Amino acid sequence: MKRAIAASLLLLTVAVSLPVVADGLQSTPERVANSPSGTPPPVTTTDTDTGETSTERAVAESVTVTPSGQSAAVDAPDEADEGALNETRLERALAAAINDYRHNPIRNDVLDGTLETNTTVARRLGTLARNHSARMARLHLAAPTAGETRPADHYAAVGLDSSCRMRHQYESYLRPLSDLELVTSVDPNGTNETVTANAVVDRWFADRTSRETLTIRNANHVGTGVVTADGIAYVTVALC
Repeated sequence: MKRAIAASLLLLTVAVSLPVVADGLQSTPERVANSPSGTPPPVTTTDTDTGETSTERAVAESVTVTPSGQSAAVDAPDEADEGALNETRLERALAAAINDYRHNPIRNDVLDGTLETNTTVARRLGTLARNHSARMARLHLAAPTAGETRPADHYAAVGLDSSCRMRHQYESYLRPLSDLELVTSVDPNGTNETVTANAVVDRWFADRTSRETLTIRNANHVGTGVVTADGIAYVTVALC
């Protein structure tokens, strides 16, 4: 009888000392630290559909930048800029991040040459991009067709609709101009221009269709346009 009682007490002591694990899973400290709910906030973006003959997405999902999110695309500046997001600096950071991805030797999409940002064509592309970003900001709508326009209209407005028609890499047909333009909106969430640009470009390069646009091999020029409204930055990138 005494032995039975001692054995029962021993089993009770072991049971109390064991950790409680639900369904065999334990929470990950890193995830809990990043978010009060234990799940990190999502970062999402969607880009324009590259085919004019296929159905275009009416609205591009926005990017939300987490303050702790850093990217390997472009190193953050030594001195962080405080205050409101600077549109011009963000435009430059977007172009720098795109070029870094295009010729980074550790990635599969290795391309020779950098997209020019200071040529006559690039400046026209910048005007195109800023004009469309202004439309999107005015309508609070991140879409390639904001303001009832299409990429072909955007290129025609700056006189590039004929000169920026490129042949497909593997086929003989000309690419539609929608292949050369990407749009999105981004909530900087208090981060600087470099971190914001990296978050956008990281997501674009993670998407096959958007990556194909940004790695077109016979493109030589890029224009970026950013216009903010109510704390949201509306972004357009155009290649030629």
